Amino acid sequence: MAEREAKTKKKCLVNVDMDNLSDYARVYAIKNVPIDNDVLYSNVVPRLLDLFSRYDIKATFFIVGRDCGSERNRRAVRKISEEGHEVANHTLTHTAFNGLSGKEKRFEIEEADKILSDILGKPVAGFRPPHLDFKLDKESIDILEENGYLYDSSLCPAFLYLFAERTVLYLRSKRTIKGLRPTISDIQACFAKDRIYKIEGSTLFEIPTTVLPLFRTPFLATLTMASGNNLYFDLGYPLVKRFVEIPVFRLHGMDLLGLEEDALDGSFHVHPGMKQPLSRKTDKFRHIFGSMSKDYEFVTAESVIAKGGPAGN
Repeated sequence: MAEREAKTKKKCLVNVDMDNLSDYARVYAIKNVPIDNDVLYSNVVPRLLDLFSRYDIKATFFIVGRDCGSERNRRAVRKISEEGHEVANHTLTHTAFNGLSGKEKRFEIEEADKILSDILGKPVAGFRPPHLDFKLDKESIDILEENGYLYDSSLCPAFLYLFAERTVLYLRSKRTIKGLRPTISDIQACFAKDRIYKIEGSTLFEIPTTVLPLFRTPFLATLTMASGNNLYFDLGYPLVKRFVEIPVFRLHGMDLLGLEEDALDGSFHVHPGMKQPLSRKTDKFRHIFGSMSKDYEFVTAESVIAKGGPAGN
């Protein structure tokens, strides 16, 4: 009976961006504070795996190659894969692609690919650049194709929401992260397709982060974490369920860190949701995934594309 019910459910993708604390420190211009970047792998990965196991979720983790230097972190990445989740490429150093030369883009993609494929013992299928570059240029797409990738997941067509967010973060970072500087092309990309689609003239698929119908804001955990309740999810989810064929729900490892519980420097309180106790954030995720598990089968991005995209599902 359970198998029959699973087959009738629509599919949903859960994506996890594993940006480390130093990445956030640069965005928020936090300096001269103690930072343990491995806390995402030692503390957050077990929490996520436990949460995903509870709701039978197979997720896609976008891993930064630089963070796989220690054997402990490499074991955590293997554990992710061993439990049936997908490990995808989030570049080598989490450097924004805007302004990088072709040679630098190739280095960021291919060096991370070597590290991750070595850990996994198999090829990597998916890629996402840092800071959501909205729409990859042809040069980057060609590099991914040459390396056998199946999909890119850069796009988040949230109208002016992300343009405004990038502006705020660019200013907050003291203009030090040039890749966050908004451009006209960013605004244009915000009006792009909001469904999984085949990139024209390419073998790759594009997997955009889902935006809420009507509101056109991202289906993003951080926006629920930022408030004291589940209002953002509760208002948006019925629209997603009604109008989106294969939703892509995105979260960050940072969403399951506790300021006190993980002994983070108080400077990180500026990140959305960090003033809330870890228990409250965990309860929010249980509410989100408990609600969605009634309607969806959670699968990896690679499994959807390997079957030919939405048409093959």
